[in-house]
Amino acid sequence: MKAWLPTDLTQPEIEGMMQDPGWAMQEKADGKHVLAHVEHGRIFGTNRNGEETAIHSPVLRALSEIIPVTIPDGELLHEGPLVLYDLLQLESEDLRSRTYAVRWDRLVKLTDTLGPPIQLIRSAFTGTEKLDLLTLLTDEQAEGVIFKRLDAPYTEGRPVIGGTMRRWKFRKRVDVVVQRRAATADDTRSFDMFAFNAECEIVSLGSVSARHFYEELEPGHARIAEAEYLYAGPTHHLVQPTLIRFRDDKVAQDCGVHQLVLGKRFRKAS
Repeated sequence: MKAWLPTDLTQPEIEGMMQDPGWAMQEKADGKHVLAHVEHGRIFGTNRNGEETAIHSPVLRALSEIIPVTIPDGELLHEGPLVLYDLLQLESEDLRSRTYAVRWDRLVKLTDTLGPPIQLIRSAFTGTEKLDLLTLLTDEQAEGVIFKRLDAPYTEGRPVIGGTMRRWKFRKRVDVVVQRRAATADDTRSFDMFAFNAECEIVSLGSVSARHFYEELEPGHARIAEAEYLYAGPTHHLVQPTLIRFRDDKVAQDCGVHQLVLGKRFRKAS
């Protein structure tokens, strides 16, 4: 059994979905996608590809209190709770062909009595609720939001375009120093990225695809550039970076690590 997965949104699309009552909006959780299988005392997790994956003990204990046969779908946060957002099976009933509105209602009732290791995803259904949640998540510098059609069945996999589950990532921008490596036989056509800490020491931010900027920088040379990314990890490496443009109007002092936004899970741990 594989997971129902989203495709990416464009800005014009998200504006329509904010007001459309046919779409629910939820926080995009920053964790590991897990389908939790509860089968008469046996409890195990599978990932988005249907492969078995580990679930830590507090969550396993909480899942043992659920109805003997059920398959909730959610995100296992780093050393934290299992945040649920769908329900595929409840006792003998396969819910995958039912609408998301029905599955969500069953999930809310199922999790109503469960403890903190299992939580419901933050969700919004009206235009006002969506705007309030979007504002809150933006202020929290969350990873993004997910939109789901309330009349959609559970469909395994990810379509090429469109679909009934859509994703909007909150990407951040940062000024960095990029350097083209000296020419090698296995050149990856990427730039190394750097910033400076409070002591003016160089900090590596990982690498980024140079794209069409590659020929604009000589081997071994460096320039200041603007990059877009999803979030930074605990070692400052940027997740899903994209090079936007060179910034000749910036200086090295503008490229500080203070600009970086850590992923939500790392902020909780610090």
